[in-house]
Amino acid sequence: MSTLINWEGHQIEIVCRLSGKYLLLATENIVKVDGSEVARSGGFSFTDLAIGSFQHNNDRVQIELSTGAAAFTTKYVLRVNGIIISQGRLGIENIALGCLLGLIGGALGFYLVYMMLRVLSGN
Repeated sequence: MSTLINWEGHQIEIVCRLSGKYLLLATENIVKVDGSEVARSGGFSFTDLAIGSFQHNNDRVQIELSTGAAAFTTKYVLRVNGIIISQGRLGIENIALGCLLGLIGGALGFYLVYMMLRVLSGN
């Protein structure tokens, strides 16, 4: 579910996914230009900024991805040299896995609390 943008002969790809390094509790955003990663951000925040650069017509240009949390998606604005070239919402690649693990964790937590209460009450 990556987002592809064509800009002046370059293919820009934005990937948003739940990250294992954050135990699938936070997203990681990756920006690739022509297949090479140029910027990455992520973690436990409601807004984030990834800044990188790439070569274009013998010049180094800056690329900036700003993201913000939304329900089951991530809002984004992509800028090249400060000019907005794309904005919208990014789908989170492995959101189904995160939801499944959340349900399993919630059920396990409920069961553990239930068993502790039974033990404490003597039943």
